[in-house]
Amino acid sequence: MSILTSWVSNIILLILMAAVLELLVPKSALHSYVKMVVGLLLILVIMTPLLKIFTEDFDTAVATLELSPSLTEKTFQNEIKNKKNEIQASQRAYILEQMAVQMSQRVEEEMNEKYDLQIENIAVTLMETFEEGENAHENIQEVQVRLSSENLQSEESDEAIEAVKPIEVTINSNMQSSSSKYSDGYMEDIQLFLAENWEIAPERIVLTVEGGQRE
Repeated sequence: MSILTSWVSNIILLILMAAVLELLVPKSALHSYVKMVVGLLLILVIMTPLLKIFTEDFDTAVATLELSPSLTEKTFQNEIKNKKNEIQASQRAYILEQMAVQMSQRVEEEMNEKYDLQIENIAVTLMETFEEGENAHENIQEVQVRLSSENLQSEESDEAIEAVKPIEVTINSNMQSSSSKYSDGYMEDIQLFLAENWEIAPERIVLTVEGGQRE
């Protein structure tokens, strides 16, 4: 409201000043010059609010432009950081997959011959402190190995079928059941075998035998 009052007051003052000059200045070439100057001043005063609006908008735009580069730079840095994390996660997953494949190929044949077991899956977990460029093998936290045995699966299938038939069972002390076969000592022997071949601590290896037990 004060801006509007000031604007109207300036116009009135300028009109009064123009009227006084009209009376004081004689009608000559100077009179026309004075009228032109007063007219320009009047136009300038009338346009003052518009000029002020444009000036404030320009200052606001300049301030926005000054802030935009910093905001853009921050957003750009965040995008770079996110992309870097995605790339590192992909590289980590690829490293773990390759390690699992190599570890499986290293022992699968001997595992089958020595223990009559097949490796179904290997899941490698690295320590949280592992960083790109470090030796992944030295940063293994845990290796989960899922094993299976064709003989064990066939035994379980046979037992399921024979369970419906009333038969007489004779226990032979020389026979070993599937549950006793995969005893703690037997699983520890497998752990030591894998640890020796993979060159890691036995306690970092977790074994799971399908239809058997977890060590």
